[in-house]
Amino acid sequence: MIGALILLSSVAAADTSIEEFFTAFKEKRDAIQFLEASFVQETISPEEHRRIQGMLAYVKPRRILYRYYGDPEVAYVVDDDRYYEYLSDLKQVEIFNVKDRPETEVLLLGFDNDTQRLRKDYDIAFIDAADPKQGKTAIELRPKAGAEDAPAFEWIRINLRDVDLLPYRIEVKNDPETRMVFQVSRIITNDPASADKARFLAPEGTTIIYADESVETLGPGGKYLPPPMKPPAPLSTPEALSEPATP
Repeated sequence: MIGALILLSSVAAADTSIEEFFTAFKEKRDAIQFLEASFVQETISPEEHRRIQGMLAYVKPRRILYRYYGDPEVAYVVDDDRYYEYLSDLKQVEIFNVKDRPETEVLLLGFDNDTQRLRKDYDIAFIDAADPKQGKTAIELRPKAGAEDAPAFEWIRINLRDVDLLPYRIEVKNDPETRMVFQVSRIITNDPASADKARFLAPEGTTIIYADESVETLGPGGKYLPPPMKPPAPLSTPEALSEPATP
């Protein structure tokens, strides 16, 4: 594996294929307005090997939802500069600024089109693909040393499909003993119906917590979160954090 690494920082001046890769990556991302897919997540550590299924939905420019099936139901959303975490067993939704939880950026990696953010925040290398039949391109991202608000993982490896450079496998090494592997399948792109799937219904009785303070307990019907895609309201406005349920 080490021999397969090609550090972008050391070859960028000589190897134009690297710039070609980023150009192709951005072009293909710019063409995707909506996306949904299924995934299987494995958590591997000395204490456990856990497997759980779920679905994800992405809406351009920067909203992505991961919904985990089972009991309890769990959902994570990055919505521009906000992060939502729904835990059904605790009957609560916590909402933070993404800058206060830099590790949440990992949810977007491989799906949005911000190549400048990738190059600014990570050292990037090409690596051997996990399944060359699906795609020959795979990259490894490591947070740059000394970077402000560095995410809480050692590296992330993203394997990309040849047809559209969307991830089919994402592996995250959280620490020396723990890693997570996402196998992504059944990818559907540019179906407008996917936009509604990038939200979740917080039911009646759920407590909304924003910036570590309880702001609301939901009444009958619950509320859909995040709100429909629109210019964000000021963070100080509690009404902007949620909306009444609709059919």
